[in-house]
Amino acid sequence: MVYGFCSLLAATVLAAAPPQGNAPAKENVAHLSQCVVSLIDEVEVPARVAGVLMTLQTEDGAAVREGLRVSRRQLLGKLDDADALARQKAAELEHRVAEGEAKKAEAGISAADATVAVAGAEVQESEAINRKAKGSIPPTQLRRQQLTEQRAKTEADVARREAETASLTVESKGAQVEVASINTNHHRIESPLDGTVVQVYKHEGEWVSPGDPIVRIVYLDKLRVEGYLDITRQLPEEVAGRPVRIELSLKNRKEVFNGRISYVSPLVELSGAYRVWAEIENREKDGFPIARPGVTAEMFILLDQPAAAAKPGP
Repeated sequence: MVYGFCSLLAATVLAAAPPQGNAPAKENVAHLSQCVVSLIDEVEVPARVAGVLMTLQTEDGAAVREGLRVSRRQLLGKLDDADALARQKAAELEHRVAEGEAKKAEAGISAADATVAVAGAEVQESEAINRKAKGSIPPTQLRRQQLTEQRAKTEADVARREAETASLTVESKGAQVEVASINTNHHRIESPLDGTVVQVYKHEGEWVSPGDPIVRIVYLDKLRVEGYLDITRQLPEEVAGRPVRIELSLKNRKEVFNGRISYVSPLVELSGAYRVWAEIENREKDGFPIARPGVTAEMFILLDQPAAAAKPGP
């Protein structure tokens, strides 16, 4: 019976009776043939801003082309960022000017406080003299000194307000620098994952718009093997988390991988089957991955082996 892309063969092989004599016990397995090996992670790396694709190469100068192995956050290319760099430099200069103004405002507070102290001392001195010799300091002169002290205090308050404003300006200019830096970084094309470049969509000198794919990257170190189980033969709870043996038939040899059922679909399709998959760690031979997305494989679910918790969804 065929279910989608996976044909289920006599799913469970059960021993009819206890083994007699020295006869080896049979494995209690669910056998799925024609399972499909597929990718877990792949991505089309997009342009984040509009512009001309200036370079399509890594930081060490390697050209980005099909078959190149890349790592997460590795540089793959750059869009024309001359304008973005100029804007970032202007924002950084404005930030430095704002920092200078803030320091100047802080110095203004110190000067205003010193003026307040001097003016207050003059008032106290005049009042002390008048207490010893009434009328020695004319009232007009004393009022002028008091006015000078009050003005100095007001100027000190103004200086503090200006320092607060200057501090906020520094923060604002710093945020503008951050925005400009982010915009500049958006001109970089970086790999979001470890993997292999399998397709290059754009080339140096081409104009790209935001969202245009530049390259396609796939992760081949870990793959998924998908198949279908007949629910009349095995219930989902019987296979969830069970270890599996995956067999790939290649030219002149068979490759075996071990894994575990990591997902059991909650849906039963019209054919009466539900989807399961296992994840396997890939290997290489002569520099090439052994398991490849798109090939078929056989899956043996080891029902007698202890189960681990299965993921509730993909």
